[in-house]
Amino acid sequence: MDENFEEAAFSLKTNEIYPKVVETNYGYHIIKKTGEKYSDFYDVKESLIETLSNDKQSTLLEDALEKYDVKINM
Repeated sequence: MDENFEEAAFSLKTNEIYPKVVETNYGYHIIKKTGEKYSDFYDVKESLIETLSNDKQSTLLEDALEKYDVKINM
């Protein structure tokens, strides 16, 4: 999730509208919090594992690309 969007969204109370338009890499957003939904850990466990794994892989790849002189020939 985009840092600007996350900061704005999680600062709101229920039925509150963020006072400014939020700019992200995906465009501009008007945010209103309509409520909260909590999920059981076991319902989101697989999705969480996948997200964390993808994040770790992306970080490792970015670090390797910076550290080594990688060239891709297509």
